[in-house]
Amino acid sequence: MTIELDRYGCIKHLNEAAKAFNHQLRLLCIQLRSELKNAVIVYVDIYGIKFHFIANTPYYGFKNPFLACCGHGGPPCNYNPNITCGKLVSMCVKKGQGS
Repeated sequence: MTIELDRYGCIKHLNEAAKAFNHQLRLLCIQLRSELKNAVIVYVDIYGIKFHFIANTPYYGFKNPFLACCGHGGPPCNYNPNITCGKLVSMCVKKGQGS
Protein backbone atom coordinates (compact mmCIF):
# COMPACT_ATOMS: atom_id res chain seq x y z
CA MET A 1 0.00 0.00 0.00
CA THR A 2 1.39 3.37 -1.03
CA ILE A 3 0.70 6.34 1.20
CA GLU A 4 0.36 9.61 -0.71
CA LEU A 5 2.03 12.58 0.96
CA ASP A 6 1.41 16.25 0.30
CA ARG A 7 4.23 18.69 -0.47
CA TYR A 8 4.96 19.11 3.26
CA GLY A 9 5.25 15.37 3.95
CA CYS A 10 1.83 14.98 5.58
CA ILE A 11 -0.41 12.00 4.81
CA LYS A 12 -2.78 13.45 2.23
CA HIS A 13 -5.93 11.38 2.86
CA LEU A 14 -5.81 12.00 6.62
CA ASN A 15 -5.49 15.74 6.10
CA GLU A 16 -8.37 15.70 3.62
CA ALA A 17 -10.50 13.86 6.20
CA ALA A 18 -9.58 16.42 8.89
CA LYS A 19 -10.48 19.31 6.58
CA ALA A 20 -13.82 17.71 5.65
CA PHE A 21 -14.63 17.08 9.33
CA ASN A 22 -13.76 20.66 10.28
CA HIS A 23 -15.89 22.03 7.45
CA GLN A 24 -18.91 20.05 8.64
CA LEU A 25 -18.23 21.04 12.27
CA ARG A 26 -18.09 24.71 11.31
CA LEU A 27 -21.43 24.41 9.48
CA LEU A 28 -22.96 22.67 12.50
CA CYS A 29 -21.76 25.46 14.78
CA ILE A 30 -23.40 28.04 12.51
CA GLN A 31 -26.65 26.06 12.63
CA LEU A 32 -26.53 25.65 16.41
CA ARG A 33 -25.86 29.36 16.92
CA SER A 34 -29.06 30.17 15.03
CA GLU A 35 -31.06 27.63 17.05
CA LEU A 36 -29.58 28.32 20.50
CA LYS A 37 -29.62 32.11 20.73
CA ASN A 38 -28.52 32.22 24.40
CA ALA A 39 -25.63 29.79 23.99
CA VAL A 40 -22.04 30.64 23.21
CA ILE A 41 -20.64 28.14 20.74
CA VAL A 42 -16.94 28.28 19.95
CA TYR A 43 -15.22 26.51 17.08
CA VAL A 44 -11.40 26.26 16.99
CA ASP A 45 -9.69 24.83 13.93
CA ILE A 46 -6.75 23.05 15.58
CA TYR A 47 -5.91 21.32 12.29
CA GLY A 48 -5.42 24.68 10.58
CA ILE A 49 -3.21 25.96 13.38
CA LYS A 50 -1.03 22.84 13.43
CA PHE A 51 -0.82 22.70 9.64
CA HIS A 52 0.28 26.34 9.58
CA PHE A 53 3.22 25.46 11.87
CA ILE A 54 4.22 22.48 9.72
CA ALA A 55 3.91 24.42 6.45
CA ASN A 56 5.93 27.34 7.85
CA THR A 57 8.52 25.56 9.99
CA PRO A 58 11.52 27.64 8.86
CA TYR A 59 9.76 30.79 10.04
CA TYR A 60 9.45 29.28 13.53
CA GLY A 61 13.04 28.01 13.57
CA PHE A 62 12.45 24.29 12.98
CA LYS A 63 14.37 22.30 10.40
CA ASN A 64 12.29 19.11 10.44
CA PRO A 65 8.69 19.33 11.70
CA PHE A 66 8.31 15.54 11.84
CA LEU A 67 11.35 14.87 14.00
CA ALA A 68 10.32 14.55 17.65
CA CYS A 69 12.76 16.23 20.02
CA CYS A 70 12.28 13.48 22.57
CA GLY A 71 11.79 9.75 22.37
CA HIS A 72 15.18 8.91 20.91
CA GLY A 73 13.81 6.39 18.41
CA GLY A 74 16.01 7.27 15.47
CA PRO A 75 14.91 7.92 11.88
CA PRO A 76 12.54 8.83 10.43
CA CYS A 77 10.74 10.57 13.32
CA ASN A 78 13.03 10.01 16.32
CA TYR A 79 10.17 8.38 18.19
CA ASN A 80 10.15 5.29 20.37
CA PRO A 81 6.92 4.61 22.31
CA ASN A 82 8.94 2.86 25.03
CA ILE A 83 11.12 5.91 25.68
CA THR A 84 8.79 8.88 26.09
CA CYS A 85 9.55 12.50 26.90
CA GLY A 86 10.92 13.00 30.38
CA LYS A 87 12.26 9.47 30.85
CA LEU A 88 15.78 10.39 29.79
CA VAL A 89 18.06 13.10 31.13
CA SER A 90 18.51 14.72 27.70
CA MET A 91 15.14 15.01 26.02
CA CYS A 92 16.00 17.18 23.01
CA VAL A 93 18.63 17.42 20.32
CA LYS A 94 21.65 19.43 21.40
CA LYS A 95 21.62 23.09 20.42
CA GLY A 96 23.03 23.55 16.95
CA GLN A 97 22.00 20.09 15.71
CA GLY A 98 18.48 21.18 14.77
CA SER A 99 15.11 19.97 15.90
